Amino acid sequence: MLSIGGTSPAAMERHTANWGLYEETARANGHVPARKNWRVVGMFHIAETREQARQNVRFGVQPFADSSATLRHSRSSARTCGPYEWLVETGTGASARADDAIAYIDG
Repeated sequence: MLSIGGTSPAAMERHTANWGLYEETARANGHVPARKNWRVVGMFHIAETREQARQNVRFGVQPFADSSATLRHSRSSARTCGPYEWLVETGTGASARADDAIAYIDG
């Protein structure tokens, strides 16, 4: 199963609920679900410095925000603080140095 709805805390709750539904449906149809086959997609941009990452992402984040279902659900929040800030502050994406990305994954 591939979960592409982001990695914010709210998205992770939805992924967990979806996994439960998958487990139930798989077992009902004679299959054994295996978590080792589950993939969750997270958004990352890594640069030498946090400021460079911020500048790089700002270049393309607005078109992404305009077309993203993830952002569409929270468009008012994204407009209030800006799509880049929304992505980072909500945990939907990470944009920074490599050590920041590792901390993001480790949660």
